[in-house]
Amino acid sequence: MNQNRERLVKKQEDKKRIMMEAFQTFDIDIDESRAEDYVITSIDYNIPSIKVMDKKNNTLYTLEYTSYINLLNYIGEKKFAHVTICNSKSRIEKVYQLSPKKLIASQMTFMKDDYELTFEKEVRHNIGFGLDAESRLAIRYAKNINEPDKHGKQLLLSRIFEKKKEEETFEQFYTYTYNLRQLIKRKDNQDKYCYTHKGNVIYGINNCEYKGFISYLRGVCFEATNVNIGEYWPCGLKQNVFPELFDKDNQSGIAFIGGGQGIYHIFTVFKTKNNDIYLKYEVTQWKEFKNEKGITDQRKVIIVSKEAKYPKLTDGKITSLEIYQLIERLNAEFESDIVMQCIIDELRTFAYKMDLQKGRVKEVLDPLSPKLLIQEPLNKIYALVNANKDEYFELMDQQFEAATNVSKTFEKNFSRKLKPNI
Repeated sequence: MNQNRERLVKKQEDKKRIMMEAFQTFDIDIDESRAEDYVITSIDYNIPSIKVMDKKNNTLYTLEYTSYINLLNYIGEKKFAHVTICNSKSRIEKVYQLSPKKLIASQMTFMKDDYELTFEKEVRHNIGFGLDAESRLAIRYAKNINEPDKHGKQLLLSRIFEKKKEEETFEQFYTYTYNLRQLIKRKDNQDKYCYTHKGNVIYGINNCEYKGFISYLRGVCFEATNVNIGEYWPCGLKQNVFPELFDKDNQSGIAFIGGGQGIYHIFTVFKTKNNDIYLKYEVTQWKEFKNEKGITDQRKVIIVSKEAKYPKLTDGKITSLEIYQLIERLNAEFESDIVMQCIIDELRTFAYKMDLQKGRVKEVLDPLSPKLLIQEPLNKIYALVNANKDEYFELMDQQFEAATNVSKTFEKNFSRKLKPNI
């Protein structure tokens, strides 16, 4: 009887020891002062894996060695340590490379009502699709839809920042996703990104859509074009429309295309090696007409055609001051052109990004900036958000609403001056 009891006690002690060693190895924080609250619900020595329930906080801890990592879209022969910590308010997932031991990816999700706020952090690795950056942090805001005819998760807003080698960076801000099935009614939509590369700025717009004003706006601004242009080119922007950006005799280039209601705007700026700044802007529309046989056909009608040469302010690649000078001229000439006004806003952002990179201005980062949080360890981000969860959800919701209601700003501030088309 005593021997059986001793064996049972030893078995429980062995399990506790295994739990403590495993948790300490992979930085799983538990409160040792209340060890009796932790119950091992399962141990599988074949996988191997262990599950532990914290009865007081109703939190489930899982550690398993697996070759299937959904977080990295990986399934193969290589095994990783996969840690999950789940309760009703949050979920943490961490992936460790085993040899040598290294935390390569983590995801932390907070829940509030139907909404989720997720932090995804990675360091350089070659697992699955890999990560070609020293570190990456993505912050995502999503809504869970549970309706009779619709069920699933709708991504609302994503903010991404990557630190590449030396001073090179990448950042992206976009709303919604490009999934064919949308679970909510979409408002305005935008997808913008920025690279810093060898001391130069590349700013791009995959697309902007402002309801009632612009069906699409795509573009890219290169402070210097001595890079692989195609690597930074926006989705959906035809390269053959802008041959000047691929001309080796030019050292800086800007390209935009946008429109709505059948009107197309094409905007190009480039600075040559002779330091001349050229601008080309054309607005066209396809109109129906009946040809001599009475058959309906279409012809291209040019509404606006402008080509201009502007004086340089300095030798070399284009500068923010030259961009601001260009903005003043365009603002005065095209104050009633809604697409041009949007292009001007993007030119202003491009110039600001250049000033940031050169240290001329100091960036003020909001509490949910991935650029601000990328240096912080996961546990510090968790403590920060967990202690101020309502405020962080409110801030992300405000950013989403601002990004998807740009057209309301147009209506409020420019309804008399701006028109959907020329």
